[in-house]
Amino acid sequence: MSEELIIKEIDEHQEEFIEFLRELIQTDSYNPPGNENNVAIKIENYLNEVGLNCDIFTFGKNRANLVTSLNDKFEGKNLLFNAHMDVVPPGSEEEWKFPPLSATIKRKKIFGRGATDMKGGLAAMVIVLRILKILNLKISGNLILTAVADEETGGVLGTKWLLDSGHQPKNCDFIIVGEPTGLKPLPKAILLGEKGRVVVKIITNGISSHASTPFMGKNAIYMMGDFIQNLDKLEEYIPKVEPPITLSGLKELLLDVIPSSEILEKILTEQPLLKNILRSLTSFTKSLTMINGGIKSNVVPDRCESLIDFRLLPGQTTEMLLTALKKLAESLGYQVRSEPSGAPEDVFVY
Repeated sequence: MSEELIIKEIDEHQEEFIEFLRELIQTDSYNPPGNENNVAIKIENYLNEVGLNCDIFTFGKNRANLVTSLNDKFEGKNLLFNAHMDVVPPGSEEEWKFPPLSATIKRKKIFGRGATDMKGGLAAMVIVLRILKILNLKISGNLILTAVADEETGGVLGTKWLLDSGHQPKNCDFIIVGEPTGLKPLPKAILLGEKGRVVVKIITNGISSHASTPFMGKNAIYMMGDFIQNLDKLEEYIPKVEPPITLSGLKELLLDVIPSSEILEKILTEQPLLKNILRSLTSFTKSLTMINGGIKSNVVPDRCESLIDFRLLPGQTTEMLLTALKKLAESLGYQVRSEPSGAPEDVFVY
């Protein structure tokens, strides 16, 4: 009976819910700079209409995190919805078919910056709370929403701040992170894990000399090149883990929407981009994204820096990665140490 009431409420207020989502998309919360408080106020007003109170924690210039719950009791099993209010900047707006803040409806879809990542999911979570409150449905536990800032630039000022400050309820049994909406051609699915991101700065320290007498120095750029060329050996040193879903598991999911495995393999052969996406989703990956070395064309550089973007599988930790990097460097004959002032993710190679 409760399910029927919920479906009826959704059907009767579909246009209202669509307009609420469009309002969220039309609200500028590009990060940087953020401006998440604009979104938080809209959510608060929408939930206040049905008697739900929100706690908004403001900081910086027009930035905010929001916490609300269906009731004040935290007995039984408690479910937490987590969503972020910030979106990535749109880049060149001239390249957009529809203005990024327009929330244009076309072909039964809504187009705009953040529609997928993740104001669609955010709106759905807010609407769930609103419907349950309107219908006064009793649940054995509580439903909590944390709408956070800063996800697009690391989350330190959003989810991490809520956890560290004690403003996020600690007695939550389950958490649903509602992003992103739609992973076509994959069917609708519940994803059981998320890859972690660690950006590591590798610093090679050599010996400077004049370029006319290179044998008197030790070229830090050559050292970096040697390290990078051997980076594929890193997986020999980092512990293997089984991801929540494997590549073969993803292929099985695709077979829910693709007639046969033969057709699927043909598609993957003809669309290497899709094949590479599936591979990236289920494996430990690394990408050298920045490198800098040298101060002058006639000086052998004594220092070179590079940034490597690592994506870890659930079960792999930052500590595991740093240990593996140090073992790799040592296997190449380099000494490794961390400077006292260095960040935890800095690796110094000599």
